[in-house]
Amino acid sequence: MTVLRAALFNILFFGYTTLIALWLLPQLLARNGDVAPGIQHWIAGILWLLEHVVGITYELRGAENVPAGPAIVASKHQSAWDTMMFHRFVRSPAYVVKKELMRIPLYGTYTRMSGSIVVDRKGGARALKDLVRNCRAALEADRQIVIFPEGTRTAPGVRQPYQPGVAALYHQLGVAVVPVALNSGL
Repeated sequence: MTVLRAALFNILFFGYTTLIALWLLPQLLARNGDVAPGIQHWIAGILWLLEHVVGITYELRGAENVPAGPAIVASKHQSAWDTMMFHRFVRSPAYVVKKELMRIPLYGTYTRMSGSIVVDRKGGARALKDLVRNCRAALEADRQIVIFPEGTRTAPGVRQPYQPGVAALYHQLGVAVVPVALNSGL
């Protein structure tokens, strides 16, 4: 039964994602369109599918601790689910994403249009300076930063060293850092 539910979810996920991508196409062509409402709609649909097709729900604790103003949300990263959830409880999130994701057709374009902050993980000091500059601009635009300090998905219980980005942001930007623990990898 689990295999059938997973297969059905995947069919519905890719079909729904295709419909949303087509719905957002006018914003893509405009090159300056607002894709945030479409992203919110897509995430709500995916969460509905997860609950009603696969039986996956979530419990959120501590959202009241996320400040209303400028902040850096520093989270563990265990699954693709993590990349959606912060749209549900962080005000206007600006995700820090790896440059490689920008190469994915349509996804990369929509990710860039959503105001994500692209980082070249192999770019050294220059990449760190760009990260700080771009995050400062996002904060000035009244957005909150979402970063995965380990720099990649990590299985539950596995320890990865934190990358220097979150420390540089904390030091240079002087805003609150909200640590987030999760267990979405389970």
